[in-house]
Amino acid sequence: MVQRGFKKMEQGLVKALKDVSPTIDEHTLAIKARWLLAVYSGFRVMVRSGLSVEELTEAHANLIKTLKSSL
Repeated sequence: MVQRGFKKMEQGLVKALKDVSPTIDEHTLAIKARWLLAVYSGFRVMVRSGLSVEELTEAHANLIKTLKSSL
């Protein structure tokens, strides 16, 4: 069930990425979608772990910098 849910989320991310960058090949889209899914999962764990707002904000800012340079 979890695997199916992750696959659906990955497919949604692939579609969104393709809409934003239609020239990216399918393989690269899949890699980027899995990366974003991993980031999403990591942030969920971080939030549930009780990290402070400051720590989450710092992690978010670093993520945005990375995303801007890689997407």
